[in-house]
Amino acid sequence: MDPSQNEIEILYSPGKVSDTLKVKDSTLRKYCGILKNAGYRFSKNNRGHRQYTEKDV
Repeated sequence: MDPSQNEIEILYSPGKVSDTLKVKDSTLRKYCGILKNAGYRFSKNNRGHRQYTEKDV
C-alpha cells in the first residue's frame, strides 16, 4: 500500500487561506476565478463553498 494513501488531507476555509496569504477575501476570489477559468479545480463542501488543500495554498 502506498504510504501517501494513509495521509489525511486538511482542508482550509477561504478565510483561513486569505489570512495565511495576507490578502483580502476579494483578491483570493479573483485569483480562484482566474485559476478556475484556466481549468484548475477546487474542492467544495456540501454547501458549494470552496475548500483549499495545502497544494492549493
